[in-house]
Formats: sequence, C-alpha cells, structure tokens
Amino acid sequence: MLPETIPNHRQLRNVVADRLRQEKLAQELDMSQMPVREAFKELAAERLIRVVSE
Repeated sequence: MLPETIPNHRQLRNVVADRLRQEKLAQELDMSQMPVREAFKELAAERLIRVVSE
C-alpha cells in the first residue's frame, strides 16, 4: 500500500543523506577513521555521496 503522500526529491534526499559522520561511523565499525575517510573519497568520486565539511 502506498503512503498517502509521496515525498519529493528534496525530502528523500534529506532523509537518505542524513549526515554520515566519519568519526561516528568509524567508532560504530570499530576501526580507525582512515579507511572510512578513504571509502568516503571513493564513493564521492563515483558520485554516490557528496562530502561536505562542517
């Protein structure tokens, strides 16, 4: 069953693109930040994510 209102692109992007924080993700995966940083760089190069600095 479809929801009553279907979210638009911006709404979906805001939900899906909830900020992945390098430090938090590294902690959750129990690894250093370097491999997470490198993975982010690769994903950004493939235009799958956009890296923004705070």
